[in-house]
Amino acid sequence: MIPQFFVKSSGEQINFSKFDYVSGATLVYDWGNPVSYNPAQGAGGVTSNVYNSGTPQGQFIAAGAPTTMWSNAYTGSIQFNSTNKPYVEYNGTLPTGAISIVSIYKPDELASGSLLSLTGSQNGINLVVAGATRVVTPTIWYGAGGNTQATLTCAITMSNSANNGWNMVTFASNGLDSHTMYLDSGSIQSTDTNTYDRGLFSPVARNIRIGMNNINSGNNQTLNGVMIATLIYPFKLSQKQIRQLWYVFRQRMTVS
Repeated sequence: MIPQFFVKSSGEQINFSKFDYVSGATLVYDWGNPVSYNPAQGAGGVTSNVYNSGTPQGQFIAAGAPTTMWSNAYTGSIQFNSTNKPYVEYNGTLPTGAISIVSIYKPDELASGSLLSLTGSQNGINLVVAGATRVVTPTIWYGAGGNTQATLTCAITMSNSANNGWNMVTFASNGLDSHTMYLDSGSIQSTDTNTYDRGLFSPVARNIRIGMNNINSGNNQTLNGVMIATLIYPFKLSQKQIRQLWYVFRQRMTVS
């Protein structure tokens, strides 16, 4: 039997297995999980969703062609760099209405990019990273046609020193009037309470990118660092659920 550890006086579990994600995700790319990427299958550019039998399946891309971004560092991760500017791309839709996006990322250099980018109309979200400051600013598209843009006021600043340089950035929105950015174990950094209704339309499948700042590759703003995982949920995660994900992934942040 695996012992379960709890916080004193609260009964909250703090010890989880490395794949014990919060349930209900629509997308889990975890590059330490062989379901997402299995190096035994050979070098290549394909990554798979842990849930939904691998769909959507993503592609590692650099200079418009498949590439290999995977490394065994941190028991499995992908590497971004400013040389050949690789990123992850998959075709799909983001949840309408409520949504949470979680990214476990370690910036190596001051490079701009995006933790996740679906820009323009039809349910877009862009978590833009400003390389010089490590500030992450969410931009969303909302309204009846899903084509009205708003840059939210709940930006956060990632650290390059705490937790061995790792950050768990969570954008969580109820899809209407509560949009919050959390850092690491669920510390609320900033909340935007303006009304932006993301539930008024049905999106169509489009290319979604991880690491690149713009859905158009000509922008060429990509991250420079290491990422363990990206997760998407069709609801606003609670602080307790965010802490669970933190406990799941932090055990890999000190392993290289």
